[in-house]
Amino acid sequence: MTSSFTNLLLAARFLGLLHQPQRYRAIAEKASTIAQQVISEYFGTLAQVAKTPFKRVVFLGSGARLGAAREASLKCWR
Repeated sequence: MTSSFTNLLLAARFLGLLHQPQRYRAIAEKASTIAQQVISEYFGTLAQVAKTPFKRVVFLGSGARLGAAREASLKCWR
């Protein structure tokens, strides 16, 4: 499901830049670079948090971030 959401998000972003493919490419490459940096810098911390047991979790998001909050909540079912 995560890759489906990501692909839909990237496709929607591209639709807004149909006449500016180089700009879209630059945005996608920047997002990829940022994701790689976050993962490489915080891999240990992310792994530790992922292993932490939890009973409740809250995802907050409004406006443009509402969909991301809902999608994140789907990832927490045990």
